[in-house]
Amino acid sequence: MKISELSTIYALLDEKGITSESFSPAAFEKMAQMLSLLDATEQDLILKLLLNFEIYGMAQYYPMFNDTLAKINFNKFHGYKKIAILPCITNADAGEEKYKSGDLVAGFFKGVDFSDYIKTNKRPHVTVYKNILTYNNPKNNDVKIFVDDFIGTGDTVITAIEDFFNHQTRVRKNYCVFSFVAMKEGLARLRAKRIPVYVCHELSKGITDSNTIRKKDDAISLMKKIEDEHLDLEPEFSLGYGQSEALVKMQRTPNNTFPIFWLEKGQGDEKWPAPFPRI
Repeated sequence: MKISELSTIYALLDEKGITSESFSPAAFEKMAQMLSLLDATEQDLILKLLLNFEIYGMAQYYPMFNDTLAKINFNKFHGYKKIAILPCITNADAGEEKYKSGDLVAGFFKGVDFSDYIKTNKRPHVTVYKNILTYNNPKNNDVKIFVDDFIGTGDTVITAIEDFFNHQTRVRKNYCVFSFVAMKEGLARLRAKRIPVYVCHELSKGITDSNTIRKKDDAISLMKKIEDEHLDLEPEFSLGYGQSEALVKMQRTPNNTFPIFWLEKGQGDEKWPAPFPRI
């Protein structure tokens, strides 16, 4: 690859705050390795996508938490004395002992002084639950905040909420969804179902909604060609889960992001140099 292209990669990653100390192995080295395996046309597409790639780590989580929490209008909830914080985890996943981003976000609520956000003399009691199965208030009058750091297609949020309210036929009231970042397409699905949702950042599809890629159908075909030639990819993750076309890395890269950025399983016995693996 050309030195000028390599310099562009280093400059873009540096702009996003990615250094050799931030990741292991270093993301910019993986990016350079990945580009070296692509032809000039493919490299051009990846470079254009990088210009809109968003990276959110713990340094961004704290201000995003405060900004998102400040958007919630607690005055619209009625008759509550408690606030329940519920990670967006479906019943099917609730028993699995593996990393869930909702758990991380739920932890931010511990120790929060809600008097800064709720105009009342009565300070509500806040409980952070491990998952929706551990919530057992039969009165169902608590404010219930379903939390995650990222919303892609909206599938997980919708299923988690349906699982929760279908249990013991709870009435759908006094609840909302809280997330740092969300795909606009996923938000549209939630809002179409009249699910109240609060987020800090909304993201568009990387190719379909791009302002810099003119021949979008060609770009989609090219990306699928890259996937077919280099990745051992399950069909449901082509272009990112649900064809989300996301360009984002959270504390853990969502599978809604284009898989060339996170999937390390290459063709045959080859390992693909994904710069943002899901670890």
